[in-house]
Amino acid sequence: MFRKIKTLVDFNHGVYLSIIFVAMLVGAFAEMIGLGSIPIYAAVLTQPEQLFEKYDLNHLTFYFKNLDQKRLLIYSSLILGIIFFLKNILLLIISYFETLILTKLRILNSKKLFSSYLNQPYKFHLNANPSKLVRNIHIELNSACSLIQNLLIIFRESLILLVIFILLLVMDPFLSIAVFLFLGLFSSVFYFIFKNSLKKRGKLSQEHRGKKIQTINQSLEAIKDIKILNREAFMLNEFNRELVGDEKHRLFHDVVKKIPRLYLEVLAILAIIIITMFLIFSGKSISSIIPFLSLLSICIVRMVPSFNAITSALSLIKYGMASFDLVTKELKDEKVKSENVAENDVFIDNKEIKIKNISYIYPDTEKKIIHDLSLEIKIGDSIGIKGKSGIGKSTLINIITGLLEPIEGDIIWNKESIKKNIYSWRKNIGYIPQDIYLLDNNIKRNIAFGIPEEKINTEILNKVVRLSYLENFISNLDLGLETPVGNRGIKLSGGQRQRIGIARALYNDPGILIFDEATSSLDKYSEKEVLETIKSFKSLKTMIIVSHRDTTLENCNKIFELKNGKLFNINQ
Repeated sequence: MFRKIKTLVDFNHGVYLSIIFVAMLVGAFAEMIGLGSIPIYAAVLTQPEQLFEKYDLNHLTFYFKNLDQKRLLIYSSLILGIIFFLKNILLLIISYFETLILTKLRILNSKKLFSSYLNQPYKFHLNANPSKLVRNIHIELNSACSLIQNLLIIFRESLILLVIFILLLVMDPFLSIAVFLFLGLFSSVFYFIFKNSLKKRGKLSQEHRGKKIQTINQSLEAIKDIKILNREAFMLNEFNRELVGDEKHRLFHDVVKKIPRLYLEVLAILAIIIITMFLIFSGKSISSIIPFLSLLSICIVRMVPSFNAITSALSLIKYGMASFDLVTKELKDEKVKSENVAENDVFIDNKEIKIKNISYIYPDTEKKIIHDLSLEIKIGDSIGIKGKSGIGKSTLINIITGLLEPIEGDIIWNKESIKKNIYSWRKNIGYIPQDIYLLDNNIKRNIAFGIPEEKINTEILNKVVRLSYLENFISNLDLGLETPVGNRGIKLSGGQRQRIGIARALYNDPGILIFDEATSSLDKYSEKEVLETIKSFKSLKTMIIVSHRDTTLENCNKIFELKNGKLFNINQ
């Protein structure tokens, strides 16, 4: 487990946590002073003469011995109050910095995990469940980081118990050992009874959380189908099943977490009663045992929260172990799977693109969907690619854009393989898919996708609006480019969404435009508008147009059909 913790804690935070451990030692010493002052205060009130005789502190003892009882009470009460005030201020400062470091640790690892997912190859996302990725970042990571917090709790409370044990050991070794064995034994028994059950339920709860988020996402994304088919009750039942499953395991954990405090309180009171009766029946006077009993009572009252905190922390560690294992594995694999997306300077040799003998096969399948395919594209060409549904057209485009890596062959651009500088290659591509994903934001932010507001170039923005024939549409809107488009562009028509997608693709002024079934879901009127837009780029941009409609390809100077994993020239 401690090796895995290194995955969550970098060097700087490791140093900070080491400082916290040292601060906790100082805090434990402060607790010792605070608790040790209680019996001294009790002795000042009941047996001041005996106290001064036992602890002769020269001038200090002489000064207090000459005080009357009233002044002695006032001064000792004031000293006790100052000790506890300073102790708690110190503990508050330590607690603040502990919480601050843990917060920064959660922020660091949340960014690392999200960055890891964003930089995974496209193939990873083809197989990944988005709901589980959301769960891992939003929920599981917090549970994983809480393990470190619980280890700190165990360390801090163990130090406090050690301090209490030393104090009681000085006063009465036999009774001190008996009290600790009594409370410690019951705490240990409780933990070992429930540890396996907590770990198992933590894993089950994790699965329910993932399915719950998946149901929410799917329901909101398919709300139109749900409404038309009257499937609200079905989706609600699906959500309720996962919700109840998650909450059932959470309920078990919450109840188990609260049990130790309840029975430890009973055991603590029982221990005080038994020890008090033992001391009285052993022949000791009430006045002589009051200092020890006061210390014992305060210590036991402080021990109960410590034993409870340790037991609860151990149960939380077991319950959250599934989250911890999952997150540390995801972060450990980060460097292995991430793409090389370094931002290198781009030098473009505007001559041709060579696709040389590429093949591709999807995992867990046997047939090559792309087989020994070659194609040369001259700068300024308009290449049309047609073929039946499921024949591999989108797969070919995914290989060309660098989203998928061929198992054989290569793509040569700028006199070298695109794999050597995938960032530069993608920077030179404008991609317009069939389904344009629009943010729930305004038109401007959707065209300048992923660019901070303050860095959006107005001149470029207006240029791409004009090139994508959006000017008339935007000029008739009250808010213009600031007009909200709704979730996934629900407030716009299909043709308007495609034009925004084209404007987005043009914003970076790419040399290559790829239209992947960009008009297949449009009606004839909207398709005609978009085709006019595409036609205007002929000779200005190198274009690759994928479609099963002949009308979409009629302006291409070369048309190929994809069959059996290869391209066949059907018009030149």
